[in-house]
Amino acid sequence: MIKLIKIFLALGLLPVFTFGQTYQNYRLQKDKVTIQLSEGILNIIPLSEKAIRVQWEKDNVKEQREFILINRLPVPAFKFSEAGRKLKLSTNAITVSFDKQSLAIDYADKTGKIFLREKAGSRKLKADSVLGQPCFIAEQSFDSPPGEYLFGLGQFQDGAYNLRNVPRKLIQVNSQIAIPFLYSSRGYGILWHQYGLTNFNPTDNKVNLTKRIQPAVKKGI
Repeated sequence: MIKLIKIFLALGLLPVFTFGQTYQNYRLQKDKVTIQLSEGILNIIPLSEKAIRVQWEKDNVKEQREFILINRLPVPAFKFSEAGRKLKLSTNAITVSFDKQSLAIDYADKTGKIFLREKAGSRKLKADSVLGQPCFIAEQSFDSPPGEYLFGLGQFQDGAYNLRNVPRKLIQVNSQIAIPFLYSSRGYGILWHQYGLTNFNPTDNKVNLTKRIQPAVKKGI
């Protein structure tokens, strides 16, 4: 499983019954599909035939300034369909499927083969604050099948090549360069499009460490 906390296929959130998150309706626009959920708005935005942006909004909080996706490109041709519990947006290369019941998103190539699947119940936005300024803690997870290799996330000194199941904190220091882009051996890439500290594949268990003070040893002269 790929897990990112605090994504741009460009990506870039709770079990349905546990948290009460439900699908309400959708609105098709000329440049995107807007899906209204009980706890926010999910936008599926085609950027090109091979790039889809998924944007999650909550409590009417908008991004104040854009640093990455600053160029306004022509909207690529796309199709939209609704069939049963599925909403589908398709370009010539990618089909994005949203499940009204699980609220999860699948990504398939032009042959219909799914190459990336969002883990149901993992899309989260939790209200928080930094230095008194309101913000959200974001979390997102994807299924990663056995045999997949994951590369990227910048320049680090730990020697890890395949990042599958490798915990990594994306933070800038003198000897490390964090780049929130992940590339898979299955042929897709993910850009985790936000500017805060990110933990990739964070560990599930916390280990408490206890400081032990060794007694002083008197040495003879």
